[in-house]
Amino acid sequence: FADTAHYLYENVEKWAREVGVHAALATGGSGNKATLGGASMEEVLGRFSPCAQQWPEDTDEIDILVATDCLSEGQNLQDCDLVVHYDVHWNPVRLMQRFGRIDRLGSRNTTVGMVNFWPTENLERYLDLKNRVEARMALVDATATGLDDPLEGDGKASQAKNAVQLELQFRDQQLLRLRQETLDVEDASDGVSMNDLTLDDFIADLLNYIQRHRQALEAAPFGIYAVADIKQASGESVPSDAIRPGVIFCLKQKATVSQRTPNRLQPYYLTYIRDNGTVWFTFQQAKQVLGLFQAVAGGADQAVSALEDAFDAETRQGKDMAKYEGLLDQTLRSIAGTFGDAQQQALGQDRDAKLAPAAEQPKHGADFELVTWIVLAMPP
Repeated sequence: FADTAHYLYENVEKWAREVGVHAALATGGSGNKATLGGASMEEVLGRFSPCAQQWPEDTDEIDILVATDCLSEGQNLQDCDLVVHYDVHWNPVRLMQRFGRIDRLGSRNTTVGMVNFWPTENLERYLDLKNRVEARMALVDATATGLDDPLEGDGKASQAKNAVQLELQFRDQQLLRLRQETLDVEDASDGVSMNDLTLDDFIADLLNYIQRHRQALEAAPFGIYAVADIKQASGESVPSDAIRPGVIFCLKQKATVSQRTPNRLQPYYLTYIRDNGTVWFTFQQAKQVLGLFQAVAGGADQAVSALEDAFDAETRQGKDMAKYEGLLDQTLRSIAGTFGDAQQQALGQDRDAKLAPAAEQPKHGADFELVTWIVLAMPP
């Protein structure tokens, strides 16, 4: 959290000055700090990792960088040789994403290291207690939505609880391994089950929103859209300078799927495609798509008239949608390709893996319904 990062920086800064090294703080917002020079994100990263960031070699370097998860993805920081996890996130993927910033091609270090601060010596006992609490919380969340009712006796609540416990057990096995060894970054980032765990941060917000706006959501038709101002992006989930004009699509697969698929939001598919036709986040990166959505539209309850007017002018009041139809077609092709690649990869990694029946594999636009989409635009 940003508060923790500020606390660490305040306690490290004085010591760093005394021993003659430089420190910096990066939180993804306006709270960046450094013991030398400017504190913009670009300058902090350039001084911390000048080779990877292609900064001048005579740059005064930052030796210690305190950061939130705003730097856990999409950054080249391989000048660095050590990551210290002051807070051990309960999703091992988060830890691997952070470590993956320095464990990269192009590193000039002979070895790279990772230090984890564990909360208790008896980790197994702590995890067991935490699991019992989380399983019950997940069950309460499910019943609060009205989708599952344990009083009905139809087994849905029991199935939900079992699913939660299985995921928690898998996560705990990875954490216990991480205490003894360094997991392979590629294995951790490609594991489908581990990707499931990255959506926890959004569940509470979603449930609260459903409770407040249930009638409006139930009355909303498929295909509705909105336009958001990317200049208003805030939060730490996605760096604002990484957001570009494009579209977030939410699609629903029509076919009923009989087995587990590479898409853990089945039957819904979330993607982010930029205006240049590049699918920046595929459906397997739902966490990043949700983080992007939260950054540009979280908390907004009013349409931006200037953006709406610009969109209407661009599309001739909706008569010329060729640009967005093209982006949607490219998104559908990406879904089909990514789905197939993920299945083939699973076959090579898990002897119990099975290919989905042909009728259940997403291949064409006719296999989907467009639930909603949001245009990310620059202000006119």
